[in-house]
Amino acid sequence: MRARLPAFVFALLAVVAGAFAVSVLQMLGFPDGHLTEVDRVDQTLLTVFVMMSAAAAVVSGALGVTAKRLNAVRVIAIGWVALGVVLLVLHLVAASTLESGGGG
Repeated sequence: MRARLPAFVFALLAVVAGAFAVSVLQMLGFPDGHLTEVDRVDQTLLTVFVMMSAAAAVVSGALGVTAKRLNAVRVIAIGWVALGVVLLVLHLVAASTLESGGGG
């Protein structure tokens, strides 16, 4: 019982974060469909994040159902956060170096 609640909470968090990333992914670009260089990079990064969140949610949910050890959920959660930070840093680097379509 001790490992179930954190596993389900993390699975829910991963699902919500993935759903938010999907909504951001759908809003990329200009209304005419044009994607800037930063949007193209963000499209790839958000797709990776969505797939990573879905996988983390499924595995964490499965661990919650089978009531396996809490250490496995911690490892998955730490890996998910670490990869999310790496993707955020890649976005920041792309946003500072590539054409973003802004201007006057």
